[in-house]
Amino acid sequence: MNKAQVSTFKAKANKYWPVYFIISWWALNRFRARYYAD
Repeated sequence: MNKAQVSTFKAKANKYWPVYFIISWWALNRFRARYYAD
């Protein structure tokens, strides 16, 4: 990764981090529900 790519990535991460956070939180809850169902 060069510096330009890193800065674009950081800009995207700053813009979309709540989306990634919600998706990972939802996936974790799905995993937990499946794990504790048994």
